[in-house]
Amino acid sequence: MVLKDYLQKKRIINIFSLFLAILGALWLILEISSYFIPKICSQYIVSLGVWFLAILILVALVISVFINRPINSINEKLNNRDITISIVIGDFFEQKGDYIVGTNTTFDTNLTEGIIFKKSIQGQFTTKYFEGKIELLDELIEKQLELENDFTIDSIKTGKCNRYPIGKTIQIKNNDVTAYFLALAEMNRYGVASSSYENILLSLSNLWDYISSHGSTDPLVIPILGTGFSRIEIEKEIIIQEIIKSFIAACSEKRFTNNLIIVIYPKDYEDAELDLNKLHEFLKCQCKYAEFKRNLNDRSGTGIEK
Repeated sequence: MVLKDYLQKKRIINIFSLFLAILGALWLILEISSYFIPKICSQYIVSLGVWFLAILILVALVISVFINRPINSINEKLNNRDITISIVIGDFFEQKGDYIVGTNTTFDTNLTEGIIFKKSIQGQFTTKYFEGKIELLDELIEKQLELENDFTIDSIKTGKCNRYPIGKTIQIKNNDVTAYFLALAEMNRYGVASSSYENILLSLSNLWDYISSHGSTDPLVIPILGTGFSRIEIEKEIIIQEIIKSFIAACSEKRFTNNLIIVIYPKDYEDAELDLNKLHEFLKCQCKYAEFKRNLNDRSGTGIEK
């Protein structure tokens, strides 16, 4: 975290309040101790005068700043499940696990013609793991889709023409990387992608279903879906909450991962004025009060509404 994270009004108030409390407590301890320590020690402390006071203030300030330091990650364990949900502020691809990559319903991959933006999660994934090997990525995608017949043909749009349903998920594995490509946006004839809040909810449900039957139990790394180049005008905080709730609901049937890691880019965190402490309270509440019935045929385990 940078200096400006410490300069938030709420944090400054908390630091100052705790500083006064710690300083008062240290002074009280000193006053009480003066009755028990040898007189010569008391005289030595008094002789230090302003230097001793400065040291006392510095200690109180350091403790207060340390306690109120900005955090960049939170973790909570799901009630009655050996599953941890984490929220991390950082770089998506620095996290270890299987990546969830939002894409379009035609599974386009072209970066050179601007169909897929290089700064999007899909664009970064392609650049990082398939630089100069787009043909290999397309081959892996087509291999996953070759047995699927739930598509329509759109011969008007730019790029690929086979359009699959919202929420269609495929697994991409190459060397040491595994990713789940999740179709959550429609692309028009001009190559512009767009989605909706309803599409995100449907996509999340289909995503967990797919991973539970096709994936391993490795950690899952997921971004704030749809709030970038998919142009969804919904607060990022709400999308994060929906990811948490839908994941908890999916966990009512089976454990398909040990750890879900929700990643927020630092710029998104700042621009959206997100509050990690507030998100932590929401996550803690969802994890603590999630209820799961014993009948696994009834998907009733769900995050509580808030």
